[in-house]
Amino acid sequence: MLTPEQVAVRVAIGFSDFRRTFNSVTRRAGARFESRDWASLQRDQLERIDAYGAALDETIAGLESMGFPVTDRDTWSAARAMYRADHVDDPYHEIAETFFNSVARKMFGTKGIDPHLEFLAPALREAVDHRTDVLRTYEADGDRIELLDALLRDCRFHASWSDRTNDLSLGAERLPTGSGMVEVVDALFYRGKGAYVVGRFISGADVTPFALAIRHHRNGLRLAAVLTGEDDLAILFSYTRSAFLVAVDHPEALVSFVRELLPT
Repeated sequence: MLTPEQVAVRVAIGFSDFRRTFNSVTRRAGARFESRDWASLQRDQLERIDAYGAALDETIAGLESMGFPVTDRDTWSAARAMYRADHVDDPYHEIAETFFNSVARKMFGTKGIDPHLEFLAPALREAVDHRTDVLRTYEADGDRIELLDALLRDCRFHASWSDRTNDLSLGAERLPTGSGMVEVVDALFYRGKGAYVVGRFISGADVTPFALAIRHHRNGLRLAAVLTGEDDLAILFSYTRSAFLVAVDHPEALVSFVRELLPT
């Protein structure tokens, strides 16, 4: 008979395998965009979607091959506590516990919610603000062209721009006016053939979310659009089932920031 520790370790291995695949695929997006390898980027999207289910199946198959009986609810419940203790300080702790729940539901054929087998609420843990780990900040003094130039420069593209001067001139007209502070996610959001800089302009009590849409054409990079305001960003984030590929080490902080940009 398996011990709770063995069960917890096997599920942790499955989650680690999923996370490794997910992160590897996500971090390839930048190179795909730079090389305009759209076919590979599309395959990567599918691989990342399939990674979760594949990791679930492999984890369950591993537990079954080790002889874990699905009637042993007490051992599973004890394994749950050990698993949480091992992941409570993991930046991916919420995703880790979701994975554990997914394994439990598929193994035990749960209908509804089973509080004996699943995590029902986040673990009590010390609140740590990792906002600075996922954001870059800029002081905006009113020169919108200079601000936009800095935002694009810090994307750190290796590819060249087709007409950077013109993009800066036209794009700056769409940015908010005035002085203040700008916060942007320190990672590009990739989807389809686009790369997006996502952030917000803060001037006193006024907060304006924005996104810079960048395309890579045959003749170079172009700033395709400057989206400003919650309505524009809602179109970008809310009205599609196609996921972004964005590589950050603290997903909880990223989700929290995007939620602030789109509170409704």
